[in-house]
Amino acid sequence: MEPQTAMLGLGGLALWSIVLTVLVVMQMNAPRQNLPLRLGDDGASLILEGKSLKVVGGNIQVYASAEAGDSQKMGNMIVGTNHNFTSARNSFVAGEANTIEGVGVSVSGGKENHAAGSYASVSGGVQNNATGLYASVSGGERNLADGEGGSVSGGIRNDAFGYGSSVSGGTANDAHAERSWVGGGVHNSVSGLYAAASGGVFNFATAEGASVCGGTLSTASGNSATVAGGREDRAEGQASSAVGGYKNTAAGAYAVVSGGKNNQAGGQSSSVTGGNNNTAEGIASVVVGGEDEHRTGFFGFSAPDRGNGADDSAGDCDNVDGNRPPECDVVPTDSPHP
Repeated sequence: MEPQTAMLGLGGLALWSIVLTVLVVMQMNAPRQNLPLRLGDDGASLILEGKSLKVVGGNIQVYASAEAGDSQKMGNMIVGTNHNFTSARNSFVAGEANTIEGVGVSVSGGKENHAAGSYASVSGGVQNNATGLYASVSGGERNLADGEGGSVSGGIRNDAFGYGSSVSGGTANDAHAERSWVGGGVHNSVSGLYAAASGGVFNFATAEGASVCGGTLSTASGNSATVAGGREDRAEGQASSAVGGYKNTAAGAYAVVSGGKNNQAGGQSSSVTGGNNNTAEGIASVVVGGEDEHRTGFFGFSAPDRGNGADDSAGDCDNVDGNRPPECDVVPTDSPHP
């Protein structure tokens, strides 16, 4: 320790000793009600009653030394009434009836909030809980940030359980997996690693990197799969997509269903665009609109004007499974190739 610092420290202790001595003498020799600054009944606190304390050109620092360890639950700044801070150290609480536990935690307003993970925080609201390490809740009601580094930004009854997970408002949403996210909506759930659900109602993203963007009662269960809008749509294949519509399913890897009703793209890289009860089961098969169209051949294609709805995989020039009509192999006379 430097000599100047040591002298200041000794001087500060001496000054404090003088202040306490004066206070004790004043308390012994003057009416208690006339003292603006007095010792508390516990003998361990100073009470400034009916006056304001101003610090001009200086700082106020409150802390418990690290050497004291967790056994010393001190160094807290308390603003307001009915708080529970007996298990906190170097922490802050304001508002009413809030609870802080741990080291470096804060509740900066609101009522009946609880910050219990070390370095966790609640910034207002009612009955919110930040119990994970470094977790935070920014207002709202009955929200929970339980995962390490998890956060809930307002809303009602939202939960962030996963490491680094986040819920941005809404109601009754939950982000279970590591680095998962729910962006509003109602009753959306994300349980896949890095998965996301942005808005909508009762949507689920259950696989790694899966996402649901709005809609209702839809599920993205394939890795990197996406459901965008619609109702009761499913993206089950890897990197598959279901875009809008009703009860559509993209089951094949890289498959796509765009709109319509009760359509299914089951083949790898298959596609169904609109229509009703259409199925593309072949690899890279395509159905465009219509009703009850079914494609099972490799690279098969079907459109509303291709027939009466029967499976026309056979006899199609795009079909490599056999039954190609002879005209498919005719070379045009103007072809540069023999």
